[in-house]
Amino acid sequence: MAQGHRGVKTKLKTTSKAGQANAGKATASKKRLANVATPPRCGSFPPTSTQADVECRRRIGPSPASVGGLPVEESSHFTQLSDVVREPVRQGLWPGAAAAVVVDGHVRLVEEVGFADMERRVPMSTSSLVRLYSMTKCIVAAAVLQLVDEGLLGLDDNLSKHLPAFRSPCVVVEKADGWPEDRPHKKKTEPAKRPITLRHLLTHTSGISGGAAPGIEAIRRYNRREHAWVDIYKPLISKIDSGQITSLSAWVEQLAKLPLWNHPGEHYSYGYSYDVLGHLIELKTGKHLALYLQERIFVPLGMLSTGFDLLSVADSADDAPSESTTSRLTALYRRTKASNFGADGKTFKLVRVDPQTGKPSQWSKQCQVPSAGGCVSSFAGGLLSSLDDYAKFLLAVVSGGAHPSSGVRILSERMAAEMLADQTAKLRGSSERKGPAATPDSASPYGNQKLGLSCLGEVQRPGAPSTGGWFDGVAGVRLWGGAANTAFKFDPNRGRPILVIVMSQVVPQDSGITATALLEGARHAAKCLTDVPSLRRRCSVKRPG
Repeated sequence: MAQGHRGVKTKLKTTSKAGQANAGKATASKKRLANVATPPRCGSFPPTSTQADVECRRRIGPSPASVGGLPVEESSHFTQLSDVVREPVRQGLWPGAAAAVVVDGHVRLVEEVGFADMERRVPMSTSSLVRLYSMTKCIVAAAVLQLVDEGLLGLDDNLSKHLPAFRSPCVVVEKADGWPEDRPHKKKTEPAKRPITLRHLLTHTSGISGGAAPGIEAIRRYNRREHAWVDIYKPLISKIDSGQITSLSAWVEQLAKLPLWNHPGEHYSYGYSYDVLGHLIELKTGKHLALYLQERIFVPLGMLSTGFDLLSVADSADDAPSESTTSRLTALYRRTKASNFGADGKTFKLVRVDPQTGKPSQWSKQCQVPSAGGCVSSFAGGLLSSLDDYAKFLLAVVSGGAHPSSGVRILSERMAAEMLADQTAKLRGSSERKGPAATPDSASPYGNQKLGLSCLGEVQRPGAPSTGGWFDGVAGVRLWGGAANTAFKFDPNRGRPILVIVMSQVVPQDSGITATALLEGARHAAKCLTDVPSLRRRCSVKRPG
């Protein structure tokens, strides 16, 4: 999901992204970055005195020769888009950023700005290791579709066919005022109207939601009603944080004992569904999730900087990751003015979260419970990767399942198409029909039937909202992101596909305006690459400097 915030649930107040989808309201981030909402003119941003020069210009040294396994072929038509990436860093919203724009199979822009570690003055780059959080889901979805292709799973299979613990799910009874109906010492439940299917898991309509993750979410106070729902998962999170649960199998076993928030297929309720899919991969292959992903996706594509911890990224037999690997890990920051996080209570600043000064990162130790959905604890979870690595994966998926340069295939053409398909539209309604009309609006992301969900993120349907943030109203766009400000958007663009990727490391996640502005600018610049001379003249841009 483009927002990565694990608390987007039908029972809670709408988050900034949900609010954008439903009301189209401008956000504070939109106001701060209003001058990059359209393709910027070179040199349009005034310099600031609060940031060092190096934070607002490209990393000293040459651009990387390749990104995502493709040679970098930068074009002057795209150079102006660098300012879109630089602006959040210049304004002190992000510590640094790495971004890439790929148009029709050609890398047209690479931008590296600011710091991966502000205190150590380490520049941000396309090889910097970032915490993917919810962007882990897309890779896990690809692994699930590999097993579908091999006949081990079917997307409309009942989950209980593979995991009997989910044979008789119960749903919390919700009162008219939105509170769960309580019995002494537990919630009142009723039998689920229908079984959970694998497609329900893929679309976050399984009824399985998720608990609070204060380490990565925006600072907020849940009201008593919200706590009544969120706290259903509190004991499970505590067992992960304390080390009582040491495997994904044991975690799923405990999850299966908890009631569902909603009846399967009826409500979009973002949470732990993909973590169940991760265990299903383990069950059907007999391999630890991390090992399966390494053997079937990471190694074939050359994604050697991707894994659930620094040890797996280092690919080392040692008990600790190497210094060279550790030095590539970005520091994670929280943008806050709260004094309990280290700010002064008045002014926003970037406060270091991980690794804490003088301490190892939470990702330094071996991951016992790999979160296929991005986070099952109160803070750490999901894959580490780099822009360079994640681009290899995305390029393979959007190129029919095989990487466009190496030719390495991770998905059949049929399953690559399934990755991009609107899975919400394939849900069966109560009449067993398929399609958007067969499912209630509440089954669509954020309750908006103009949005669907694919295995590669949200899908903008015709008439999709245009909010100035994540959603730009262009039908066919897929978009997704992670809690620490990692994001991508893919636009088929009438046969001239555009892929934009932006990686930073700061929580809470922004409104998506940077990724959207980058895509909008890329569409404009792509038109400038036409062979029609008159259009070339209209699209001419001034080079910086």
